[in-house]
Amino acid sequence: MLDFEFCCCDDCNRKRFAKWFGDAYRMIDECTKDYAYEAELCKFIEALPMNAREKVYNAGDPYGIDAQDWIDIQLGEISPELAEKYGLDDELFDHEYEI
Repeated sequence: MLDFEFCCCDDCNRKRFAKWFGDAYRMIDECTKDYAYEAELCKFIEALPMNAREKVYNAGDPYGIDAQDWIDIQLGEISPELAEKYGLDDELFDHEYEI
């Protein structure tokens, strides 16, 4: 679950974004919501520069890691020390698992 605040400068086309941030969702079960524009919003976030994506995916997480470490990991620039610090040298991370 992501929880972040989206701020636009005055030059941004806010009308384009308005539909994304309403209460347009349906309940899948008692704990899961399906948001109507989630795919569009995720595509937009993935198009942002890496430092902006870090703010969305990591900085708001109370268990998040250091910003530069998160960016380095995403860029595949993982030193042995960084891998050990975050447990990324574990063999579980050698395989991709479908969730």
